[in-house]
Amino acid sequence: MQKMSIPFKLDLMLLGKILDAVLGGVTTCEDVARPLGIGEPKVRFFCYWGMVLKLVESKEATEFPYRVTEMYSRLSGHLTDFSIQQVLYSLACSNHMILSFIVNDFAWGRFAKATFSFSPVELRKEASTALGLSEESLKRQIPIHLGTLTGRNGFGNLGLIKKRRAEYVLCPLQPDPLVAAHIIYTNWPSHTAKVAISEIVSGRNSVGRLFFLDEMQVMTILRKLEARGFVKIETVAGLNQIGINLKLTPDDFLDMLISEVKQ
Repeated sequence: MQKMSIPFKLDLMLLGKILDAVLGGVTTCEDVARPLGIGEPKVRFFCYWGMVLKLVESKEATEFPYRVTEMYSRLSGHLTDFSIQQVLYSLACSNHMILSFIVNDFAWGRFAKATFSFSPVELRKEASTALGLSEESLKRQIPIHLGTLTGRNGFGNLGLIKKRRAEYVLCPLQPDPLVAAHIIYTNWPSHTAKVAISEIVSGRNSVGRLFFLDEMQVMTILRKLEARGFVKIETVAGLNQIGINLKLTPDDFLDMLISEVKQ
């Protein structure tokens, strides 16, 4: 779980340009920054965003200590596609402490109680208590992460959290079934044959929790996945669980999503 403070909200278009430069073999932050008209600190922090999204990894200390991952090689040119944004959103909520708290804890807790709006002050107070961070620090960080979730260059196009005047509103989204499959397979516990459907609905970083869905909506997605042989639903004899196809991996679903985007 990444914890570093980030002074810039996520901009997927800019991130793609920075990572394309890295993929092209640049060797210094200056070489990345100059053509884009940005400062070197911004390059470093956007590489950190890339690490949160599993698109960048660190390498042995050099003048430029980052390299893109195989995942970015797959997704290059597609970061702003709607279904790919859903995947990146799920990774951001899983891999950064403050984003994870906002969605997994605070927003989901409100949604579960049928409270669909909140103020930044309410969020800041709860985050301070839960994360052990000062409210002064969160006054800087919370707006950046809310900007990432609502900004049109971040995850705002998903419409899951919308800014309305001084408040924010939660809005459910039915994700692409392949995105749901990617999340399920990514979160699947090792050496586990079956997982309770309740975990897919409300477990941490689950499809239901990240996209503010109830059990009926999640079951609709699972039935679509079962029809394609990606999961097996078991609800007889008191069972409420699913299994997965052990021949498939999260990367297989990324490839399927990219194929869909190109069609």
